[in-house]
Amino acid sequence: MKQFFPRLAALVARLLELSPADVEPLLATPKHPDHGDVALPCFALATKLGRKGKDAAPALAAEVAAKTGQGEPLVRAVEAAGPFVNFRLAPEVVAREVLEAAWSVARYGGSDAGAGKTVVIDFSSPNIAKPFHLGHLRSTVIGWSLRQIFRARGYTVVGVNHLGDWGTQFGLMIAAWKRWGDEAQRRIDAGEDEIDVFVDLYVRINGLKKQDPQVAEEGRGWFRRLEAGDDEARALWRFFVDKSKAEFARIYEVLGITHESDAGEAFYNDKMPATVAMLERTGLLVEGKSRLEQVEDARGALERLLAAIDRLEGEVAAATDEKERKAKQKDLDKAKGKKGDLAKRVQALEAQVAAPVGEDAGDDDDEGAGPADRRPRGVLVDLGNKKEPFFAILLKADGGTTYTTRDLTAVRYRAETYRPEQILYVVGNTQRDHFVPWFKIVEKLAEKGEGWAQGLRLEHVGFGNYLGMSTRKGTAVFLDEVLERARAAARTAAESAEKKIQLNDEQRERVARAIGTGAIKFFDLKGNRTNDIDLSPLTDAGGQPDAGIAWDRLLNLKGDSGPYLQFAHARLAGILRRSEQPIAADGVDWALLGDPEAQALIKTIADFPDRVRQAADEYEPSLISRYLLDLAQRIHVFLHERRVLEPRPEEGDVAAVRRARLLLVGAAKKVLAEALDLLGIEAVEQM
Repeated sequence: MKQFFPRLAALVARLLELSPADVEPLLATPKHPDHGDVALPCFALATKLGRKGKDAAPALAAEVAAKTGQGEPLVRAVEAAGPFVNFRLAPEVVAREVLEAAWSVARYGGSDAGAGKTVVIDFSSPNIAKPFHLGHLRSTVIGWSLRQIFRARGYTVVGVNHLGDWGTQFGLMIAAWKRWGDEAQRRIDAGEDEIDVFVDLYVRINGLKKQDPQVAEEGRGWFRRLEAGDDEARALWRFFVDKSKAEFARIYEVLGITHESDAGEAFYNDKMPATVAMLERTGLLVEGKSRLEQVEDARGALERLLAAIDRLEGEVAAATDEKERKAKQKDLDKAKGKKGDLAKRVQALEAQVAAPVGEDAGDDDDEGAGPADRRPRGVLVDLGNKKEPFFAILLKADGGTTYTTRDLTAVRYRAETYRPEQILYVVGNTQRDHFVPWFKIVEKLAEKGEGWAQGLRLEHVGFGNYLGMSTRKGTAVFLDEVLERARAAARTAAESAEKKIQLNDEQRERVARAIGTGAIKFFDLKGNRTNDIDLSPLTDAGGQPDAGIAWDRLLNLKGDSGPYLQFAHARLAGILRRSEQPIAADGVDWALLGDPEAQALIKTIADFPDRVRQAADEYEPSLISRYLLDLAQRIHVFLHERRVLEPRPEEGDVAAVRRARLLLVGAAKKVLAEALDLLGIEAVEQM
């Protein structure tokens, strides 16, 4: 109902001799319909007018209610309720203004707020030579929804699929292929999926690496050859990349996902020297210790302190001279006082280290795990805390780069190529600590005069994990399995429906796919993106604890689900197919849409543009999901209570009522389809 706020603010402002800007931010939609359509709390207005005392706000509300709305067709009634003014709007005016706008514009929820501006959205970004599992779905569908939302707001959107196609893990993959390549090729030739074979090789080589540390060095050696342009290494790397990208393309086609760029990590290899030179030029690239090395230093200091305490305790016990004993005791007390602070520092630093030391450390560890002679150079960014300077690794001792180097190179390239207002990184909550340091580095570069960084807004759009999946327990789920189960569930639901529609096999498969993928996407997007999603049921059919995937929850085709929304759209489409009367806003008797069910639906339609704005501002697709559930519910209630094609004679002129209700059905269908599109869900015409 916010589209009416400016007019109501102007009415009140004229009465009180204020600016509409003083009034409009205070207006709100009441939670309870009994309180009217729009509410105005008068506390702040009374203060602004210099009226004091506990009765000031109620008195002002009564004054406004008595004088506001005279001669304004929009306002049907105004009443004071304590310190609030409640406005009831004229149903025929609301119906006319909302439905004319919703029906006439190409995108009712769209705007030109982002005209001339660009947003880059980094989303999906799976790793080469690894399967596209259900965990990747979150970044993919959230990122796509944000892409659609920002496009609706008028922005130019560049979707980037930053593929994980570089790093020392490829050295290990090459080492694995050199060992078992003949066997792997025979499996592929026999029809086994390439990605499944790649994963098996990667698991095997990592298991071997734990048994033989030399395997890790072998992998690093192959990666150095890859970085140096070795023909054999490049050919195998290209083989892994091409096969993986073909598999990703197949999945994206099923999901209806596209990107404007698939420039992965390897794309930035030849651009990273310029990044390092820029950091050196600005004075940010300096020698420094990584967090891991700081942990090791603090641990060493704590060990030396504990040894000193043991020694001093012995010396105190052995001292025969009272003066000497007191001096030793004083030194002992001082050492014990330091122990607690130093132990806390060790604990705090250990919590910051991304990867542990030893065999579990990552192959491409930015924290510098490994022998001392392979330790990295780093970037120290001064944030005003001299005791614990801000730190991020940019170069390893052997000249190799890190994820941070590549991300800085990528953001500079994107800033210079696309000139975006902001760049969104749709990556899980667990990766937050990765973004913090290099976002700060970009801020420092802007302060040092780097033009591409100035005015650039970087946002980590985090999201929760899928819980209930474990490779060790055998409950990790690949997206292919989910998609197939979703299609099967949709087909089963269609076959068991009481009212079947006549579709050929091709149409039936297309609808089943649309319903199945819609169920998956909405399941992911219906809750706040930062929340984890628990896929584990509490018990199995026998009442026993069950650690498996709750497929009935994931693929629910009823209730608060994608298919429920698609059914609402198909139901409206069916009404319009059966009608031979064209839809038009001209000549509609708006008073015929004054019943409670029609008004509730119209007011929900009116909320759509503001909900799109809010979703963009908060990077939150679930706001659209919740709006869709509300809209679908209003649609179903309206259709249950009011007949569209055959109105009851007692409701008025049948032809006029039909004409008005067909416009409402058409507008509701249009808005519902538009909102579904913002989530990447197909608005099916039949199901």
